[in-house]
Amino acid sequence: MILSTTLSWLVIEVLASSLHVYVKLANLVNKRTHQFSERHLIPSWSSTMVRSKVKYELIADERARKQTFRKRKSGLLKKVSEITTLCSVDACAIIYSNDAVQPEIWPSPIEAYHLLQRFDKLPTMKQTSNMINQETFLRQNVSRLTKNLENEKKKNRWLELEQLLTKCLVEKNLNDVNNMQDLKDLDCLLVEKIELANNRIEDIKRFDSSIAVDGNKIEDGPGCSKEKKSI
Repeated sequence: MILSTTLSWLVIEVLASSLHVYVKLANLVNKRTHQFSERHLIPSWSSTMVRSKVKYELIADERARKQTFRKRKSGLLKKVSEITTLCSVDACAIIYSNDAVQPEIWPSPIEAYHLLQRFDKLPTMKQTSNMINQETFLRQNVSRLTKNLENEKKKNRWLELEQLLTKCLVEKNLNDVNNMQDLKDLDCLLVEKIELANNRIEDIKRFDSSIAVDGNKIEDGPGCSKEKKSI
């Protein structure tokens, strides 16, 4: 028990030392932020980023366009065939081509006709419940990719701040912090680390207190009380 208490206090001392360094650096960050504000410096994050848009346009080369059409058409029909077999659903595909007089219909014109008749008899609500066009599909993909991109940016920013914080702690200065956004983000990171260190110290203290209470209960157990009474 003495060894456990000693180790706990050693951990507390290490955390307290780290906490002192974090607080000292946080004060330095706040001071530097105040200096930036007084000088009316423009933060680096004020610059706007231009997002590049994905362009879907007609393939200019006729030969390449026809080749792409054949490949995409074959892939589409294969997917429709697979989904009808694997999922036991009814499906059809109607593909119009600029070069063909009649559209290509899968699996056959008669089966597609009966399937479309069944679809037309459904209420409008059911017809449109799971319907999606190309624009909606592209919007959903763009939204998903944008969300993934933002998450990756946050992860990269977190790693940059961790590296910057480590460098500031080693060099004991803020010479590498030269814009307002870095100062603000670094301040938030320090506040979080200070809170984590304080919580860890309190957890260790509560743990030591519970061990001490349990130890006293064992020492003052029923056997000891009987022995005292007999004396």
